[in-house]
Amino acid sequence: MPEIARRRAERREVAESREKILAAAETYFAERTIDAPLNELARRAGVSAATFYRRFPASSDLIRGLYDRFAARFDELFDSLDDVDSGWSGISDAIAGTIAIVRDSPILVPIMVRMAAIDPSYRPGERWVAPIERLTARAQAEGSVRSDVTGFDLVLAPLAVASLAAFPQPIGTALLDRVHHILLDGLRAPAATPLADSAAVEADAFHSAIHGRSSGADADH
Repeated sequence: MPEIARRRAERREVAESREKILAAAETYFAERTIDAPLNELARRAGVSAATFYRRFPASSDLIRGLYDRFAARFDELFDSLDDVDSGWSGISDAIAGTIAIVRDSPILVPIMVRMAAIDPSYRPGERWVAPIERLTARAQAEGSVRSDVTGFDLVLAPLAVASLAAFPQPIGTALLDRVHHILLDGLRAPAATPLADSAAVEADAFHSAIHGRSSGADADH
């Protein structure tokens, strides 16, 4: 095999085996916990232990790989909002998309928390703040969204709502759908009542708190 073809085949094999491991890890960790034994994960992924540890030498590498896998889903979601018809439709799509990602990926939040402990400086989520803030400003200018919410409110709210998916089915889905609609209704302008007397939380403050809080944690649990 020519050298170039051989290298391409090797890169393809590396990419395919990484994907198999990460896909298996989502299901496996959801069934167990993110601290479940990795040898069993390798077996489920259909790769040898040697291949597994070549792709992910430490558990922190696997956590980062899963984190990036989830981040790619959010990148795709926010990229899809560039051509929305209105600020409200963009916000509605962003909230529905966020809820769907978290609902379908029950280990996303534990992975986010663990990644903050492993590498507090790693913050890909910061790139989603600007698109949400633009949508919020657009919707408020249209008069479709209440004026006292911030872009970060719209990032955090669907993450909280999606946690309802942890309830047993089918009640989990029923709760999630109902609160999703209540959330959208509460965001619409004009609002019936003002928000509570609490300061708005901005993205920088949230990231500083969550990453700073865990900066001393062990990188490899």
